[in-house]
Amino acid sequence: MTTTPQQLLAARCPDLVGVDRFEILEPELVIEASAPGAGNDSAGVSGTDEVSTSRYRLTLRYRLLAGADEVAAFSEVVEFFAPASLESLGGHAADGDSGDDDEALLAGLARLVALAAGTSYYKVAAPTTIAVMIGPITAAEAMFVRELYDHGMREFAARNDLPVPLDQRWELEIDASRAPTRVTPDERPTSASDRLAAAGALVPVGGGKDSALVLSVLGDRAVAFTINATEAPRRVAAAAGLTLHTAARRLDPALRDWNERGALNGHIPVTAVVTAISALAARAHGCTDVVLGNERSASEPTRWVGGQAVNHQWAKSLIAEDLTQGALDAVSGGRLRTFSILRPFTEVAIASGLVTDEAQLGAFLSCNEAFTIWRPTAQRAEGTWCLNCPKCRFTTLMMAPHLSPERFEEIFGGRPLHDPDQAEGYRELWDEVSKPYECVGEMVESAAAMAELAGRDAWADAAVVRLTGESATAYAGDHHSSLAALMVPSADHRVPEPYLGWMLERLAPEPTQRSAG
Repeated sequence: MTTTPQQLLAARCPDLVGVDRFEILEPELVIEASAPGAGNDSAGVSGTDEVSTSRYRLTLRYRLLAGADEVAAFSEVVEFFAPASLESLGGHAADGDSGDDDEALLAGLARLVALAAGTSYYKVAAPTTIAVMIGPITAAEAMFVRELYDHGMREFAARNDLPVPLDQRWELEIDASRAPTRVTPDERPTSASDRLAAAGALVPVGGGKDSALVLSVLGDRAVAFTINATEAPRRVAAAAGLTLHTAARRLDPALRDWNERGALNGHIPVTAVVTAISALAARAHGCTDVVLGNERSASEPTRWVGGQAVNHQWAKSLIAEDLTQGALDAVSGGRLRTFSILRPFTEVAIASGLVTDEAQLGAFLSCNEAFTIWRPTAQRAEGTWCLNCPKCRFTTLMMAPHLSPERFEEIFGGRPLHDPDQAEGYRELWDEVSKPYECVGEMVESAAAMAELAGRDAWADAAVVRLTGESATAYAGDHHSSLAALMVPSADHRVPEPYLGWMLERLAPEPTQRSAG
């Protein structure tokens, strides 16, 4: 039985009772010239020692109101450095852009960050009215933000026993004259290969297996970028021989204070925030492409709640990718692209591509305990595996079919598949009722991977494999799934050439399923 946000707040945080409105205010972007090396400071922001840089400082503001009274105000800052001289998209001379065009592009990208990042503050009280106080936005931006606050916040709603979807009423102004402009590859000023040679493709790096594989394949064609850098993305970038460009996202400390007082809390669509910040950084670095590492399994709902799909990974899904691209088309005139280079592939196929890169095998980290925000952990500080969270279980299950038990232990520093106490946690990966609200893949691929291990002499006696192998084999059989079938790429993706060709060279030597939808 569900309740309302106001009913929850009455019990948890009476100071927020009556809040009925969330406002997204005008963001402020300031760009200042800096000397070479100025970006390498202690605030989590890095630049470069070789060239002059510009400091990008984006301030985002939000308010919660009860009637006409302001109950809470929030301000967060996103900051990074980029080369001061741009040779590609962002340079005023590159495409014949005027200063006004460039200013409008920057304002539009800042607006997308404000829309996406607002989810962190909206959830404090989840009021019914959401007001975009930024002035006219395009229809594509309106569709993006409405879907983001609906589907991207469904896990938050479900886990707080709130209605799914949440009751939301939007106040925003749409500028019908600003229709999205999709620029085809032939209409772009240079070919994709030429642009990459000049500027590179900006790749958001989380430090897990997916971004590790993207950097492994793209190599020096990539500009590695991360937000609030931890040990894992630093290692992954270093393993690829790349400089890691970093940004700092500083949440308003008041958010933590409200959480401690009992405000509503839970999952937000953080990938949408990362993508929006990365698009702004891409423009700053002269890149035209934001290349993500989201696999096809991200489109599968985690669970169904009251007949409604709830997807922990919705912001990584193909539909979210399309909505984000539509918004980018609207604000950039088709000059910025975002897509997931891993979209055609399953998690187990991605794992098969990563095991060929020894440097990345010793660098990547896909562990929930390494990515906490306000809760210090050894995994975050040291970049080590806890081997006892859903993410660790899923990642080890995807990697195991491609490794011997001995090599597995060398990489992960433990043997979770030999621990009988973890059997239930692994089985939940293909359980339609209790699948974890985590970034884990499709149930069929988890079952198929475990079934594969059950049929291999080297793994069959591992305690978890013995205890769950029969269940996994039955589930995989019922869904006509096998490890071999999961290695076939899907045609349902948006990956352009030459990126698709580069990825297929690693994961699917035969050029099948190459069409971008």
